[in-house]
Amino acid sequence: MRSIELFTGAGGLALGIHLAGFEHQLLVEADDDACETLLYNSKNETVSGISGWPIVHDGVESVDLSSYQKIDLLAAGIPCQPFSNGGKRCGIEDDRNMFPVFARALATLKPQAFLLENVNGLINGKLASHMEYIILQLQHPWSLARNGQTWKDHLGELRFITTKDIRKETNYKVSFHVLNAADYGVPQIRKRVFIIGFRRDLETNWNFPKATHSREAPLTNNKKAWLTVRDAIKDLPKSGTKAAAGIQHAIIPGARSYKGHTGSVLDWPAKSLKAGNHGVGGGENMLCYQNSRVRYFTVRECARLQTFPDSWVFKGPWSSVTRQIGNAVPVKMATVVAKSIREVLGNSVE
Repeated sequence: MRSIELFTGAGGLALGIHLAGFEHQLLVEADDDACETLLYNSKNETVSGISGWPIVHDGVESVDLSSYQKIDLLAAGIPCQPFSNGGKRCGIEDDRNMFPVFARALATLKPQAFLLENVNGLINGKLASHMEYIILQLQHPWSLARNGQTWKDHLGELRFITTKDIRKETNYKVSFHVLNAADYGVPQIRKRVFIIGFRRDLETNWNFPKATHSREAPLTNNKKAWLTVRDAIKDLPKSGTKAAAGIQHAIIPGARSYKGHTGSVLDWPAKSLKAGNHGVGGGENMLCYQNSRVRYFTVRECARLQTFPDSWVFKGPWSSVTRQIGNAVPVKMATVVAKSIREVLGNSVE
C-alpha cells in the first residue's frame, strides 16, 4: 500500500507506517536537521527496507502533490505549537496552523485513509470549537475557505454542507480519540490525539486499536503491565564508554528539578518527553533517582522511550536532536495505529 507523509520530522510516524507494511511515495520535511536525520537513515538503511525513501527537503505548501495517484494513506504529525498547553493556544487563529494545508492535500490526493497526530490540548477548553472546525474541514476537504472568509463563517458553511452533501468519493468519515502510548507498550505516559479518516465510498468499519497494556496489570488477565523507564534502558552500556558513544548515549550536564518538574522515576513509565524550541530546559526529560538526584536522559534513552530502534541515528546539535525526538510519534504507537488502518483497507474494495 502506498503512503505519503507530511511534516515528517525525525521519522517516528514514518517508520511506524513503514513497519505496518506501507510503502512511502513521499516524505516531506522542512527542518534542516530533521531532514538530515531522515536522509542519513535512508541512505544507510539503518532499518530494513527504508533505502531510497523519497525525502523532499521543503515546506509542505511548496510541494506539488498533483502528480501522485492512488495513495492509500496520507499521514502527518501536524506542528503542535498552536494547540500546546505550553503555548498561547491560539489554535486555528495561529499563523502556524497547518490543518488547512493538510486538508488541501487531502482534496488533491483523495487517499483512501488519513492519519493525524497532535497534542491533546487540541480538544481541551477554549479550543473545542476549533476542533469542530478542524474535523469538518477533514470531512469535506474539497470545501476550502474563500479569500477573506472568516473561519467562523466557513464553519457555518461546513455545518450546512454536512447535512446536505452525499459525495462519498470526496468526503471522509472521521474519528478522533486521545490515546496514551503507555497503553500500547511504549515506556512513556504520552497522551496524544489521533485523528483517523476513511473515504466514505469505501464504507469501512474501523475502530481504534484496543489497549494491550495497563497500569492495573497484571491484575487484569488480558493486558500486560505498563513498561517502565528501567525496562527501556536497563541493557544500555555505561555512558562514557566506546559502545555508548556509538549509539549516542552520552550524559549532558545541567539538569535541575523545580516545582512541577521533578523528572521520571525508574520503575514507572517516563513522563511525556518534551520538545523545546531551544533544546530541553531544566526539569524536563530527566531521570530522577531515589535520592532525588536528577540527570537528563541521554539521546539514546530518549529514543528508547520513543521506541526508536538503536540503529536509528539523529543528526544535529543536542538541542535539535532532543526537539526531534520529543516531537516524534513513538514508533510502536505509530505501528499499532497504522496496522489497524492497513487491515481495514486490505478488506475494502475501491
